[in-house]
Amino acid sequence: MFGVGASMFGGGGQPSTRGYAEMLEDISSYEADLVSVEKDIRTSFDAVHHLEGDARGEKLRHIASRLYHAKQLLQTLRLEVVETPTESRAEWQAIVAQHAASLHRYDNLLGALQNDGRWQDMLGGRTADADTLTPAQLIQQAAQVQVQSVESLGRSKQMVHNAREVGTFTADQLRRQTEQMQHVDSDIKDMRFHFAAATRQIQNVRRQVETDKCLAAMLLFIVLGIVVIIVYKTFNPNSKLNTPKGLQPPIGYA
Repeated sequence: MFGVGASMFGGGGQPSTRGYAEMLEDISSYEADLVSVEKDIRTSFDAVHHLEGDARGEKLRHIASRLYHAKQLLQTLRLEVVETPTESRAEWQAIVAQHAASLHRYDNLLGALQNDGRWQDMLGGRTADADTLTPAQLIQQAAQVQVQSVESLGRSKQMVHNAREVGTFTADQLRRQTEQMQHVDSDIKDMRFHFAAATRQIQNVRRQVETDKCLAAMLLFIVLGIVVIIVYKTFNPNSKLNTPKGLQPPIGYA
């Protein structure tokens, strides 16, 4: 019935890895389900005016059940919309607001019909000749209404209990999501720190490579000079190179 746990989070409370297209597909699916439930509620409201007695009460209970299910879908849709990107979030939030307004009107209409049904039951479905009822009949009808009110109160308590569980579940999911966002923010800061350190290391390596290139070029020039001298002396053994003063060998040097 709920798609929150499966859609917002992966197994074990890990962040969802859904893509944008998959996210929109899930949101569209929830919105389509909500539209279908609202259509059923409107059809039921149209039919309830033609019903009386137990059939009317059964139809009202059906509306209450479908209305509760629609509220759950709306809550799930609202949580899914929070995860959408900023550029499409406003449009979906407007759609959520329209559904919320519709469900609020249905809720008020259901309450009015339920109150009207209780008065009809108390008077045995006869509002015009209520004065003709005996005190015993009025007491009997009032007792029946009291029993039905207790049952209705029990159902209302159950709905409140279910709504409280949904709220607790939603709050827990939001708390987990907040913690995960905090962890993600911390991880991003760590990644930025490591990226800056890696950038400095790359710059150091680049400077070292440039220095090594300069040294290699100098060594290459020296080696080439030595090779040129060796080749020259090989082909011109009797030639004398102009040796700089101070670097000439001793006179007795062979």
